[in-house]
Amino acid sequence: MDDHAGLNTLVDDRIYPNVARQEAIVPYVVYRKVSNPGIHAMGSDPSISSPRMQVSSIDRTYAGAKAVAAQVALALPRGSTTAGGLTIQDILLDNDFDLHNPDVVVTNAAGDEVTGAHEVIQDFIVWHE
Repeated sequence: MDDHAGLNTLVDDRIYPNVARQEAIVPYVVYRKVSNPGIHAMGSDPSISSPRMQVSSIDRTYAGAKAVAAQVALALPRGSTTAGGLTIQDILLDNDFDLHNPDVVVTNAAGDEVTGAHEVIQDFIVWHE
């Protein structure tokens, strides 16, 4: 995701594994692996894996969070590629949903801490060897 121009325009280098830095400026993206079910076959286990990756796009406004999420989807297209030494066979957007977190404290571009943020959560299934 970090080399996708449209996403970088919105979030720069604010793409974090598991949890954002406390002083992260919105908008930003957080990604995490939420499951990795085993793939089993009769008598052997194939070398393929299909983890579910969850990507959260966070911004002060709903429109901003949706815009970041749209760029995340473009940054993770269908099809095969290689990344991090893995052969990726396909990436599937499986689910998405929207949240409003009225009590969360985020930092805006001016450096001010403000309360409330919108989050778009997308679940991707990544088939790889």
